[in-house]
Amino acid sequence: MDILPTIPGYRIDKKIGEGLIADVYLGTQEDLDRKVAIKILVPELFEDPGMSERFLYEAKRVAQYIHPNIVNILEAGESTGIHYIVMEYLPYSLRNVLDNQFNLNSLETNNDFLHRNKSDSFLNEKLDHHRILQILKQIAWALDYSHKEGTIHKDITPQSIRFRDDGTPVVTGFFMSRAIGPNDSFKKKGISFTSPHYISPEQALRKPLDPSSDIYSLGVIFFEMLTGHPPYDDEEPMAIENQHII
Repeated sequence: MDILPTIPGYRIDKKIGEGLIADVYLGTQEDLDRKVAIKILVPELFEDPGMSERFLYEAKRVAQYIHPNIVNILEAGESTGIHYIVMEYLPYSLRNVLDNQFNLNSLETNNDFLHRNKSDSFLNEKLDHHRILQILKQIAWALDYSHKEGTIHKDITPQSIRFRDDGTPVVTGFFMSRAIGPNDSFKKKGISFTSPHYISPEQALRKPLDPSSDIYSLGVIFFEMLTGHPPYDDEEPMAIENQHII
């Protein structure tokens, strides 16, 4: 049985996701008795001596974003060596919706987000052209807002687009692209934080990015919402990146 981390002011109930840079837990904010998502970053990120300062600075900056389609950051901090972000709890991702729509079986399909509500009408609502365009419009609106605030997301994927209970699409993960600096220990090891299936050509070429990189990734998602699969695939991530470049 896994030992759950301890964050002051929160009761952590269970792990609901894990990734390269963070594990995600379902928790309860004790003073308000509300469900929250708590993202705890892996310690390896903070081998870079400037990471902790950038992490807190960028979390505070993005927490000031007020937009209906950008996730609400409730708190970010460090406790007993644990760096964490507390966000509103968003039970579904676009990955869940796509998996359900096209009868796929991704890794995220098997977690609590989907199993808990397999019969939910939101997941089973048909992903028709009208709904697709509504989702794209709202995500593009959020990206336009962030770009005007000087933030390029750099990792727009079906996992980073989540939904509130009323079906509103929300972009998550904004500030990590700026917090993870160019010299941190992971990048020194050549580890990429961007999914090759949704990467823009200039990102694959390791060139400077502008807002069009996020729009390209959103276009790839548009293709997948229509077809059930991304435009390029291969067993090797580098091969997928090369297809985007060509």
